Amino acid sequence: MSARVSLSAVLVSPLLILCLWVVAKGAKLASSYFLFRKLLGTKYSLLMGLGLSVRFSTSLVIQFIPVSNGLISLALYSALVATAILMKPVIIFF
Repeated sequence: MSARVSLSAVLVSPLLILCLWVVAKGAKLASSYFLFRKLLGTKYSLLMGLGLSVRFSTSLVIQFIPVSNGLISLALYSALVATAILMKPVIIFF
């Protein structure tokens, strides 16, 4: 069983990738900020939210399970992989 990504699906739906990125990043930042800002402070609670995106290889394995069982399409899987790849530079920047 091998993983494949449709480059054409990624190029056709950049808005989907952007929306997935905004929702994923926003949920991680907002939840870590609201739950831990009093305990850690604003800066460290936001850094913790960025740290939640580090699990790149784990997310790829988890995302592969539904596509291999036919639960999601190859286009959606490709968008999820592209979103995960685009999240990496944000982590390195901070």
